[in-house]
Amino acid sequence: MNGYAGLNWQNVGYWKVPGSNFCGYSTVIVSGRTIIYNCDSSMSVTSNKVFSLRSFYAAAAHNNDLQLSITGLNSQGLTLYNKTVTLQVFTATEIMLNWIHINTITFVASGGMNNIVCAIVNSTCFAMDNWSIEQ
Repeated sequence: MNGYAGLNWQNVGYWKVPGSNFCGYSTVIVSGRTIIYNCDSSMSVTSNKVFSLRSFYAAAAHNNDLQLSITGLNSQGLTLYNKTVTLQVFTATEIMLNWIHINTITFVASGGMNNIVCAIVNSTCFAMDNWSIEQ
């Protein structure tokens, strides 16, 4: 996915969700059918140029009450913004950030309890859609 929207994406997958029975992966769909996701518990998006992340939608893929910590950093690696949200499997949450002048944004997922409809094991996978980015 590197290069999409002029950004470098690490530990990010994308998937054209084929239907509506794919737990948080289909819950998060707001526009089209293609979503981005992470199952490594952490991901990052970077750029040599500053960018702004206004908002996006997110859902836990398998665990209810999944904690997603989001951090925005400048080019020197200094933290400019920090926010933690709680995600659910069957609720798409609009995350409003309005973070400006960042070079890196990181996402770290942890915790939650498996939703027995979606998984029999705990999972820190999360899905996102409809990023509003300005460069």
